[in-house]
Order: sequence, then structure tokens, then C-alpha cells
Amino acid sequence: MIGSQSEPQPCIEVIDGRSKGQVFVLDGTRSYVIGRLPGAEIHISDPGVSRRHVKLVRHKDGRVVASDMRSTNGLIVNGDRHERRTLETNDEISLGPDAVLRFAIRRPAELANASRVAPTVPMVPTIAHDPDESTAVIIRRPKLEDLPLSARQLEVSQQVAKGLTNAEIAARLGISPRTVTSHLDHIYGRLGIGSRAALTRWIVERGLVERESTD
Repeated sequence: MIGSQSEPQPCIEVIDGRSKGQVFVLDGTRSYVIGRLPGAEIHISDPGVSRRHVKLVRHKDGRVVASDMRSTNGLIVNGDRHERRTLETNDEISLGPDAVLRFAIRRPAELANASRVAPTVPMVPTIAHDPDESTAVIIRRPKLEDLPLSARQLEVSQQVAKGLTNAEIAARLGISPRTVTSHLDHIYGRLGIGSRAALTRWIVERGLVERESTD
């Protein structure tokens, strides 16, 4: 059964990849999506990681169950592919060629000096949360006509929120990298921000992340 915060907690530790060293504590009876989607509870942005790659569900009895979300590279635990698996201490989860996670049970003292990251908090409150339902998809969207961005600026911003470089955005939208840079300068000015991270946060907080039909 799930105990108090003073008891050992299940964690996801990033042991290889861009987020190496980060620790995500699974501190509630709920589900967590691991993936590139900026609104995912556990955001991992390495190449080969699908937008919604793996779902973790922490149950009332303490079990943590991982399920593949029809990802491109699948759920790989300790080198074997699984559709669904109850995780055990020190299980390693591979997400594509670079990102490797480890499931661990840690005491509060062990987490004190860790690079601890709080999983994304749901932005839309729920009345009765079903632990099998992820909160990764944000449904509160403003009207497009009320946004301070043009349609093209919104497209560029959405590509930034996916983690694409200027060159990748240019190729996807059929424009030059110089034009992408110009759009970003105007976007930053309109929104009063100064970084790609801040722009990504602005897009995610408004539920404007562009959805794709496939990973």
C-alpha cells in the first residue's frame, strides 16, 4: 500500500540521454506518460522517443505498471520488448537509441541531493481522477482569433514546442531558416519572452501543442 512521504518512494531515474541525472518521483496513485510531448508528466526529448511513448500507472497496492503507448520503438525493459509489465527495482527502460531510464525505490535521504524533477502537474483540475487516465493532454484552449500570433507564427511556435531546430522547422514548413529566425524574433517580441523554453511553456500552458496522427 502507498504510505507517507517519509517512506521509500518509487522513482524513474534517467541514467542515459539528454536528461541524464534527473529523477522523477512517482508520488501519487495516478498515471504518468513518458514521452516527447511537452505536456507529458515525464518529459524525455531524446531522438527515438515517441510523443507518448510509455504510460506508468502507480496503483494503490504500490505496484507500478508500464504499458507501451503504440510507440515507434516500443517498450523495452532489460533488453526485451513488452506491451505491459509490472516494474521491479532496477529494471531499465530503453526509449530509442539514447534515452535509458531506471525504475528504483528510494528513501527520502537518497533523494535529498538528487536532481529531482516534479512530474508535470495537470493544468485542468479533475473531480475524480482515474489512475488509468493520463493528464498529459491539455484540453483548455483559447480561441485562435484571440491569440497575439499570426497563423504562421503559431505554426512556427508549435514546431518549437516539439523540440525542432530552426532548420527542421524550415524544412517542415517549406520556408528558409532565415525566415524562421525572423518569425521567432517577432514572436518573442509579441509575447514578451526571450527563449525557446519560454515559448514552449507558453504553447503548452494554452493547450496549443500540435497533435500528430502518428509518432
